[in-house]
Amino acid sequence: MSQAQSKKQSNKETNMRQRPLSKGERLLMRVGVAVILITVAIIVTIVVIATLDNEEEVVLPLENYTHIVSSDLTYIIGDNGSGSFGDFTYFQTDDEKDLAIHSILMSSDAQNPLYILLYRSSDLEDTILTFFTDNEETLLLENVLLLDLDDPINADVFSVQAVLSLGIPQASPQSLITFYVDYNEEKEAFFDTVWSDAINILKSLENLV
Repeated sequence: MSQAQSKKQSNKETNMRQRPLSKGERLLMRVGVAVILITVAIIVTIVVIATLDNEEEVVLPLENYTHIVSSDLTYIIGDNGSGSFGDFTYFQTDDEKDLAIHSILMSSDAQNPLYILLYRSSDLEDTILTFFTDNEETLLLENVLLLDLDDPINADVFSVQAVLSLGIPQASPQSLITFYVDYNEEKEAFFDTVWSDAINILKSLENLV
């Protein structure tokens, strides 16, 4: 090919690139872009649906019960330095949750002990979960407080002095503290045995139903 022919061919290709797209070409381009976008949207939708289907639904057991956190234990069962335990006035606030805890604490006495269940929501024994589920209506009216050991806010629970003094086993998925509160100055409040096995925990709680 001569230099003149080569230059002519180059100019022709340049003109082809620079010319505006025809109406038909623009339509084809729009259709192509739309097809690509629709394909991407379908793929994303399929991936999202598959991911949601594979995720296990997380249901927190016993969520309807009044729960406390590790820092609350100091004011419930901690030695207050005056020969007794706890400081229930700590819960006399405008907070709805604190008021619920305070109401339960003030309903406890030597005849109606306070029960505190420390449990792991991911590993709670089925018999205990079933008991709380089947008797929820009754137990919600009793002096029962729960603390979920799996909640990150309770990560330091076994460093709380009130818990350490009771010798609660850290490896157990559940432990029940029975606290006899007595407002009679002639008698002192005291703790019953701390149970960590399901059989004795259920025996203790069956008195409430």
